[in-house]
Amino acid sequence: MEKAADRFRAAIAAGAYWTAEELLAEYRREVESRWQSASDAGRLELKIEVETLLQWARKLTLVRRAHAQAKLVRLNSQRAYAGPARQSNVWQMQG
Repeated sequence: MEKAADRFRAAIAAGAYWTAEELLAEYRREVESRWQSASDAGRLELKIEVETLLQWARKLTLVRRAHAQAKLVRLNSQRAYAGPARQSNVWQMQG
């Protein structure tokens, strides 16, 4: 069975943020369940696992947003220098 963390990671990697949000709730429930039965050492391990996953998701999301912002800036700059839309010349021949 695929763990909620793996499905959450896959959703973030695919850019499916709405799905990731839903999977994060599932992951939270899974973590809470594991927390209840974990020893102190197990809880520390679980804490590190959760922090690592959330930091990775945050970094990837921020990088993607930065790339999208840079692309938008480039597109807007290109449009500003493109000038007015060209109209094709229509030649009429008189006979």
